[in-house]
Formats: sequence, C-alpha cells, structure tokens
Amino acid sequence: MIHPAVASHDCKNCLFKCICANKKGFNPSTAALVSVVNPLHETYVPVEEPSVRQAVSPNGDGINDILHIDNIESYPDNKVTLMNRNGTTIFQITGYDNQNRVFDGHSNITKEMQRPGTYFYLLEYKVKGELKQKASFFVIKY
Repeated sequence: MIHPAVASHDCKNCLFKCICANKKGFNPSTAALVSVVNPLHETYVPVEEPSVRQAVSPNGDGINDILHIDNIESYPDNKVTLMNRNGTTIFQITGYDNQNRVFDGHSNITKEMQRPGTYFYLLEYKVKGELKQKASFFVIKY
C-alpha cells in the first residue's frame, strides 16, 4: 500500500514522498520519492465566482463610477439585468466586462441618467456549463 505524504497542487513536475505500509502500519525504511510528470503543464486554479459591488457614484471622480463586478472577466458568458425600485428594467446587457460593456449610471434602454437610490440586479453566468444566478441590490449615490 502506498500513501502520498506530500503533494504539490500546482507543479509541472511533482514529487511525492511515499511511505509503504502493511497491515501493522508504516515502515519508514521503505520510503521513496516518486516523480509525476505533467506533460501538458496543466494547473487547476480555482476561480472565485463574481461578486457585485453595491456602490455606484457615477460623478466622474474615478471612484465607483461604474457598477463593478469582481471576477466577471472569468465568466464572459454572462447577462446583467438592472431594475429600479418599481421592478422596471433600466439596463440589460450580455458580456458585462467592467471595461466597455458597463453600467455607468445611464439606462441603455431609455438613455436617461438614473436618479440616486436603491436598484436591484440579476447576474446570470455559467460555471462549467451550469447556469448560476445572483440577485441583490446596489445603491446609486452622487
């Protein structure tokens, strides 16, 4: 029986320290180093799911001028829907990216600048082909 005692999750060539054991337990004199080669150099790095920041102040000072969604670049297959307190959709876009496809306080439906207040969002995105949704609120303040 071989039990890996040490492992690295992000290596190109991994070394494992293996200690052999029998029914009576471990025998340290039978320890060996085993090399595992990853020819494709694949590394799995878990990606945090997107998170919507709840403050927008589109006044041109460079701070919170857009609705920022952390980690959205890792989920390009996304859809953002924003609604006012009456439930009316004021903004809807696919491929939100925090760069060019953003909410800057203007409705992309009526083109009007939105008033200060509480708004609601629905963020839809895919994780390994499975549709996920997040919904909550954000505040526009000037």
